Amino acid sequence: SIATRTAFLNSKLVELEMDLNEHNLVAEALQKVDGDRRCYRMVGGVLVERTVKDILPAVMQNKDNIAKSVDALNDRIVKKGQEVNEYREKHNIQIRVSSNAASKPQSSDKSAAQPATGVLV
Repeated sequence: SIATRTAFLNSKLVELEMDLNEHNLVAEALQKVDGDRRCYRMVGGVLVERTVKDILPAVMQNKDNIAKSVDALNDRIVKKGQEVNEYREKHNIQIRVSSNAASKPQSSDKSAAQPATGVLV
């Protein structure tokens, strides 16, 4: 169904945004260290040892590719939302919200406010 596909796209978007955030953190950390310093990177399930100056361009390229994927997925989600709205208007479908769901206060996620921390040795 359309709702299932939309939910899948949204979950994939969240996953890609988390990957993008991780790549941003790694890129920021690597830019602060000496280019000849050794670092490790997981490539296809294999841990490889390289220098920062070798790894940083690859991390930046991956970050750019993920950002493009996030933008493309956002566009797909917007189009899918427009399809849903057009279908609802065409068939005069209305969504009912129960009084219990509308009156529940939304809980705030305390862990989302805390910044991610990493280890650079």
